[in-house]
Amino acid sequence: MPQKPSTTTTATTTTATTTTTTTTTTITASTVGQEVDLESYKKYLRSKFTGGQKCEDPGSRDTDFPPDPSRTDFGCSTTFQGLTEEERETSSREQIRIWCDPDTGASSFSEQQSVPFSRSLQTFWENDSSILCLKRYIKEHCTDGYPVPNIVHLVAFTNPTMSFRNAIGFYSIFTVAKPCLVLLHSDVELEGPNWDIMAPSATNLVRVHRKPLDYINKRKIKFVQTKADLARIDVLAEYGGIYLDSDMVIFRNMDIFRAVQFAANKAGSNANLANGIMFSVPGAELLKIWRDHWKTYLGTSWNSHSVLLITKLAKWHPTLMSELGPIFIKFGPANQEKLYKRNCHLKESYAAHLFKGALPKNADFEYVKKINTTFGRIARYILFGDSNLCNIDDEESEDR
Repeated sequence: MPQKPSTTTTATTTTATTTTTTTTTTITASTVGQEVDLESYKKYLRSKFTGGQKCEDPGSRDTDFPPDPSRTDFGCSTTFQGLTEEERETSSREQIRIWCDPDTGASSFSEQQSVPFSRSLQTFWENDSSILCLKRYIKEHCTDGYPVPNIVHLVAFTNPTMSFRNAIGFYSIFTVAKPCLVLLHSDVELEGPNWDIMAPSATNLVRVHRKPLDYINKRKIKFVQTKADLARIDVLAEYGGIYLDSDMVIFRNMDIFRAVQFAANKAGSNANLANGIMFSVPGAELLKIWRDHWKTYLGTSWNSHSVLLITKLAKWHPTLMSELGPIFIKFGPANQEKLYKRNCHLKESYAAHLFKGALPKNADFEYVKKINTTFGRIARYILFGDSNLCNIDDEESEDR
């Protein structure tokens, strides 16, 4: 069974110790005793890092995924299932609560609360004073020696149900990337069995209520992808941080890429840059220029002002952004068979994009335990901390 919240009939609140001391962080060579590396990302610039889409056998040692089983709560013997309605009401989970000094708003704090499983995430509303508190919290607690704040942004519109491939990406954020805070910008609240399974790991997740834009330039926006494209630009410009598509899976700590002003990466063999993962300081000049270009959007194409335009902007404004090679997406849209049908070594990759197109229809928690593909290894590494095939029969024998 996956680790479930503890059962209780009433919610209890555990208050973390806080102080009223506010520490101002400046950009220095180190922060909190750790070295801050402002140069390493440069070896992955597109001009230096070409990647390569050749499928090489990972071999028996899986050197791209060193085993790390202590990182995860799950294992090959885990049976995954959602909660019943009764369990959602009687079980609890840990959830962050953020607040600011009610009198002056000068200081921000957080605590972990034990809340009923069914309780909504703490929500910050657009054009509300709570947003100011959230921004203060990010400035005081999630800003370190890197220019890009240590926060992750997710965008979800219309559909509240967490898919299996999104669940893998979601779990990787909290167990591998481990940002200071994760902001879900959404007009819906996450739900479904996969959310039930993953929610206990999301202890530092908050929701920012955001409605998708329906019109731009007095033209109705036709594609939901376009609405998400606009939202990711706007949230990065407002807060800074890391934007992730919900089906991006993170393999390694990404701090070295927070040394940029703005960065996007190439997706596999695709000539264009991708916008499924981006890094930015708050108010990046490149984002202002990109958003301004949306004045010319005609509403007839979903990608004309997203991946196509960001590729052009990289050429027009090379000093305003870092154009990365395929370090986050080794196998792009044209190479999905190398994700789902073959077993390929991922080399230096920091992440992968689990495209929906060729994803096996029967892919679920049980499927990935025994499938010998790149996707199977990715899923097992993230979920179980070990990319090797599960030997279910042996484990069941040991249990008996």
